[in-house]
Amino acid sequence: MNAAERELYEEAILFQTRFLRKPSKIERFSKGVQQQVNRRIPARFHQVITSAVKTMVESTVSGSHFTSFSVIDEQLSIVERNELAKDKVKYYQKAAAIEGVGTGAGGLFLGMADFPLLLSIKMKCLYELACIYGFDLSQKEERLFLLCIFKLAFSSSAHRQKMMKII
Repeated sequence: MNAAERELYEEAILFQTRFLRKPSKIERFSKGVQQQVNRRIPARFHQVITSAVKTMVESTVSGSHFTSFSVIDEQLSIVERNELAKDKVKYYQKAAAIEGVGTGAGGLFLGMADFPLLLSIKMKCLYELACIYGFDLSQKEERLFLLCIFKLAFSSSAHRQKMMKII
């Protein structure tokens, strides 16, 4: 393992440690506020979100949108792949920020309509990152693994521990 690869490995270990730590007081307080807000959101909004997530899961399992991603050169090192991934993440952060401006300006009901778009941006980013790192998205098992990663990213701190063990 060369110095750059060792640095990436250490960065991954540090990320995992931070990601799995217990939530701070501020994070716990924020979660409580979020739960109170969720109780006040109309049932229709929750139905739209549930439907969007269900559609995303079904399309991921069926593989209906994996064919549009190109295969990355297998000769690239992990360091080169990581640089490509950073560029992709920056691109998708900008796309999500632009989409989010419309949501923020439009309020709750425009946000309800934009949620499926935001979800698709996140999944498309995850698919492209998987291709960069050499996943074969024609394999159902690899697409299911991506769903586990997605679930890990959006899980509560208690559920993250369980998901990390699965991954």
